[in-house]
Amino acid sequence: MQKLSIVFAATLTFIGLAAYPTLGQVSQEILVSQVPPSPPSTPPDNKTTSAGGLDGASHSCQSKNQALTALIPVKNPVSTISEHPTFWFYIPYAAKDIQDIKFTVNIRDEQTGEETTSLYQNSIQLPDTPGVIGISLPSVPKYALAEGKFYRWYLKLYCHGNTSLQADFSVNGWVQRVPRTPENEAKIAAGNPDIWYDALTSVAQRRLANSQDNKLNADWANLLEFIERKDLAQEPLINPVVLPDQ
Repeated sequence: MQKLSIVFAATLTFIGLAAYPTLGQVSQEILVSQVPPSPPSTPPDNKTTSAGGLDGASHSCQSKNQALTALIPVKNPVSTISEHPTFWFYIPYAAKDIQDIKFTVNIRDEQTGEETTSLYQNSIQLPDTPGVIGISLPSVPKYALAEGKFYRWYLKLYCHGNTSLQADFSVNGWVQRVPRTPENEAKIAAGNPDIWYDALTSVAQRRLANSQDNKLNADWANLLEFIERKDLAQEPLINPVVLPDQ
């Protein structure tokens, strides 16, 4: 009877120990719990057109047939090899038609995937003619995009009489700087949309210098067709605005 009791007690002890994780298991679980979640490798879709941020009745901007539009693909990543790229937009208003328009670039934290720091923010002086316009970051080292990083930009338009912090119209999107390789430079020269920001800028700059060149006009229309905005191909093309150093 005593022997049976000892065996029974030993069995209970074994079962009890088995119910608890080993030191190695506990350590592994602690380590796993301390590892931060990986940020998304690809950002969410770009918001390329604006239907308005405030209630439609509050807009004092004149109604237009075309909306404020960012000339980029909807899907990411959208790339550049430039430290100070140019961003292209169709803006249906001239300077006199609006109260303000602001451009912001934020840095994405590669650990969390969140926007944590503003790289640049300033108002833009629009030209007197509505149309397609480029916005270039200042060629200053502190505004240079780092290779491999994602940045999110915002373009926000405020109509006359807007006293709130919310824009009447806005678009936003992402840019990732990729390496400057011979292959990527060849893609830009060929107007390949893989390096979108620079391909569009290259064609736009050559077209500004020679607006009657049929080949350049066709290349421009083809790039806009790639983002399903060929309807903007005939809109006036305006020299880029180089943003000031702050």
